[in-house]
Formats: sequence, C-alpha cells, structure tokens
Amino acid sequence: MEQSLNIRYIYHSSFSLEFEDKIIIFDYFQGTLPKNVNDKKVIFVVTHSHADHYNESIFDYENASDITYIVSEDVYEEVFDYDTKDNVVFLGQDNIEDLKKHFDKKVIKLEVGESASVYGADFTALGSTDMGISVYFEANHLKFFFAGDLNNWVWEEDTEEEKEKMQHDFSNEIDKIGNVDIGFFPVDPRLKERYDLGVNEFVDKCNPKVLFPMHFTKDPTIVDTFIDTHDYEGCKVVNMKKEHDTFQVIIK
Repeated sequence: MEQSLNIRYIYHSSFSLEFEDKIIIFDYFQGTLPKNVNDKKVIFVVTHSHADHYNESIFDYENASDITYIVSEDVYEEVFDYDTKDNVVFLGQDNIEDLKKHFDKKVIKLEVGESASVYGADFTALGSTDMGISVYFEANHLKFFFAGDLNNWVWEEDTEEEKEKMQHDFSNEIDKIGNVDIGFFPVDPRLKERYDLGVNEFVDKCNPKVLFPMHFTKDPTIVDTFIDTHDYEGCKVVNMKKEHDTFQVIIK
C-alpha cells in the first residue's frame, strides 16, 4: 500500500518529515512548527546546541499528546538544567526503566555510536566535524541522513595542515554512512567557492536519491546557484528555501 511523506522546510537547517503515523522535526530554532498533527506522534531531533539548531521552546510544544525528544549530549546538559523539564531518559543507563516511570515525556540522549528506536523509526548517532552529532535513521522503509553541522568546513584562512585534517576527519565520518535514500546536507555560502566540497563527497559516497540543501540562512539564493551548477546522476536536488515549502515522497 502506498504511503505519503511530506517534507516541509521550516528554516535554516530545520525540516519536518510528516509521515502518516508520525512527524519528525530536525534542529528547530525558529519558524512555524506543525499545528494540525491530528493523532500523529512527534519526534524532535536536535543534533547540537548551537543557537541556529536548537531552541528550548521545543519542550513547550503542546500540539501533540505523544512526543519524544532525541538530543545530543551537549543539548542534554541544557535540558538537565531546564528546571521545569526534568523528565530525561538516559539511553543505555542501568536505571532507564526506573526513570521512565517518573517522567511523562521522553528525552533520549544519543551519543556517537548509540541507537534508539522510536515510533517505528530507528535512529543512530554518527559523528560531526563541528559540535554534536549527525543522524542516520530508517523509517517507513526509507534510509535517511541528516548532517547537522557535519561538513567539510574548509575556511579561506585555514592553514594547509588544518585543511588536511578537516578533509581527513570529514571523509572518515562520511565513510561510515552507507547508501541513503534521502539526505539533508549543508551548502553554506560563508565557505565561498568551497561551499560544495562536503556535499559533493556526500553525494558521491552515499548516493542519495533525493537531496535537501540546508544551512544557508544568510543567503538562500545559494540553493539556486547550487542546483544550476550541479547535476548529480540519479539524485534529485530539491529547491526549498521558503518557510512551508513542501516536497512529497510516495512510499510504495
């Protein structure tokens, strides 16, 4: 039976993936969150605590009755200090079952190499070349990768040694992912002519069928430039840069 998946752009690196039974929201920090969720379960995923990837207001989201939060270790530390939101579940701790009994919301801390299954979706935390984690996950027979701030961050002022180390570290992380169906990856215009180094390697090694550029808040026109100058075989690059832009995937 066919199912539909609507992927909606919220802002910067934030997207909502709206399945028929659940909604997964990545790296929200501003914009409009889904309002009419009906009976769907909601998963917030936060890859790190940078201000352009995380806003503690997600813990005040009340449009769904069943919500789980999957967060990186650095975000967990902020959650732990969030006085009125002490409902935290530590993934892998011996007392996880005892903790669950006391909290009516679920916050799962994922460190690199750890996995969690939530509402039929399987999440694995991979590394980053910046802060926090990137996320590989499988849901509704599709394989996804959300980069967070994983990228080949080569800046003009970097030394050759710094550039070589970044390239090594980045390639090491990309090599862990494997093939995916749908990818979300930075195309940051601040990197100037090097803005596509990371995404090119990601597409070459992970073979996404659909690619969503992100992390371009200060210059959304980079998406047009990127699409005009890149023609990846077997990969559709989706042009979504305005809030509420939506792309539909049919799952057969």
